[in-house]
Amino acid sequence: MMDFNSAKTILLFYDTSLQIDEVKLINEFAQELKQEKKEVYFLIYHPTKKVAPFIHTGTFDTHICKSDYNIFKQASSSLVKRQIKLEYDILICFSTLSDKRVANTIKKSKSKFKIGMSQFFTPQLCNAILIPKEEGNIESYLHMLGRFLQQIQTI
Repeated sequence: MMDFNSAKTILLFYDTSLQIDEVKLINEFAQELKQEKKEVYFLIYHPTKKVAPFIHTGTFDTHICKSDYNIFKQASSSLVKRQIKLEYDILICFSTLSDKRVANTIKKSKSKFKIGMSQFFTPQLCNAILIPKEEGNIESYLHMLGRFLQQIQTI
């Protein structure tokens, strides 16, 4: 067990159905985490058959799409399999898609502590589910998430 201050690696998982302004808020949040000396990685899911050009492309980004999964919506590409095998201290999911691929990626992830923001997530998928009053509101979620991470004692 560890507290948030001891967490070193954080995976931010979101999908491309988000608006550009929402992605910018997530990037600002990532910068705040980096100022706290956290290593921040991105896993970006494109709910399409191919990865399309997107606003956020950096060294620590991994872009995945529907073709990275088999007909049972389980990870089939080495790209996704490699991501779920990595043991991040915290996985924070910003997706609100009701997509089995997203759910299976979170479920199979070896991350030590998983946080989600959707009614579609269950305690079997995430250790914590923070649902803003307005479902899917990234700004509200980030405020809740910030308070939650400050209060968390053991993960």
